[in-house]
Amino acid sequence: GFWQNAERAFRQAAAAHPRSAEAAYWAGHRALERFLESSTGRPVRRSGEPQSYLEQDLELALTCMARCIELDPDYRDAYYRLGLVYHEIAQSDSLIQVARQLLARYPNDKDAELFCGIGHLMKGEIRKADEAFDRALAEVDYEERRAMESVDPIAKGVRADQLARPAFTMQEGKA
Repeated sequence: GFWQNAERAFRQAAAAHPRSAEAAYWAGHRALERFLESSTGRPVRRSGEPQSYLEQDLELALTCMARCIELDPDYRDAYYRLGLVYHEIAQSDSLIQVARQLLARYPNDKDAELFCGIGHLMKGEIRKADEAFDRALAEVDYEERRAMESVDPIAKGVRADQLARPAFTMQEGKA
């Protein structure tokens, strides 16, 4: 089936290019996409196999991204994808660890700081999360900040007076 073909193709690419961070990244990227697409909480088991498709995709994504980083420690996207995996599976300590590894290589990486903040938030460490978010915001340039703070994408077609209206009033008991 599809999984066997994909796994065979990965093995062939890995055998042909065992030192290719790019090959490892894209194999892990695809496995992560499949994991995210199918992570419904209901793993699909193959007959006679101990792992679900979901677990296999997760394992392949983790393995490939880690291999990519091992082969090319400057491959930023692999850190981001690995961080996404750890966020999705609620492994806050691993998320923070990956973010710190990235920060060791790129001290002002705002996305790594955001991952740190999310990891600390997942752990309930509000002060540490807030500090990491502040460091991330300090690295955001003007245009990015405007895009982040803009309500235009969510308020499209909404008049300015509607934005200022309270969503709920106590006297009326309705919006």
